[in-house]
Amino acid sequence: MAPDSSELLQFQSEHSANTFEALHGQLADTDRGMARLTEDLIDTLINKGVIKFTDLPPAAGAKYLERQAKRQKLTAIQSLVADEKDIF
Repeated sequence: MAPDSSELLQFQSEHSANTFEALHGQLADTDRGMARLTEDLIDTLINKGVIKFTDLPPAAGAKYLERQAKRQKLTAIQSLVADEKDIF
């Protein structure tokens, strides 16, 4: 097959697009896990005294506190739902 054949060029175009989209999707799928990993890492570093919360840049600290507050609310709601299931 000639290197410039239309079939080969079409295959290469489709294959590279699918590979890019697949890899992009796989990378996006790991974003949540990385966000949780980062939170856990920050918690560990603060709890062990390696860093202080005030060492974080203000924007990072604000995002961290926002996620912590949402996580606490979610935990409280999950606890209520679990307690409600025990009642019935």
